[in-house]
Amino acid sequence: MLALREMSDRLEVQKNIWDYANAVDFLDFAIFDTLFLPGAKLRYGETDLTVAQAKKWLEDKLTVPPLKSYYHMMGSMWIKVRGDIAESLTRCFNPMEFAQPNGQASLWFNGIWYHWKHMRTSAGWRIAGSWDGPSGLPGGRVPGRPLDWYTPDFPADQQGPPLLPR
Repeated sequence: MLALREMSDRLEVQKNIWDYANAVDFLDFAIFDTLFLPGAKLRYGETDLTVAQAKKWLEDKLTVPPLKSYYHMMGSMWIKVRGDIAESLTRCFNPMEFAQPNGQASLWFNGIWYHWKHMRTSAGWRIAGSWDGPSGLPGGRVPGRPLDWYTPDFPADQQGPPLLPR
């Protein structure tokens, strides 16, 4: 049975993860300043970025055509709390819609693994950045390649799922 403090710690770490997803989806990157520790490094692909660089990179990537819409669905969280440090591995399913030059649209289904270190501070739990330390994960490692899958182009004004006949 989980102790009350561990339940509270786990919920606060989950809140870090949900707040990150909401900040990205609502383009409210000011939240990052209260969500991440000042020296945090975030990994996007093979690149480590500071919080300021991540905010700029995300804004540049998520606000320009051909990207029309996206949604970060955070789920299947694994969290290990060890005193004032926590490790999390979160699976994110992120569908993204892109406008195509031919006037049609396509969907990109993107599966992401967020592997983060969190630290307890006087202001609550904060994300310290991408985790490179020893892992308490079953098997001791983060799973490999993320999921990437595109749909064929479909009419941009189509209602309903793109893979069903009109």
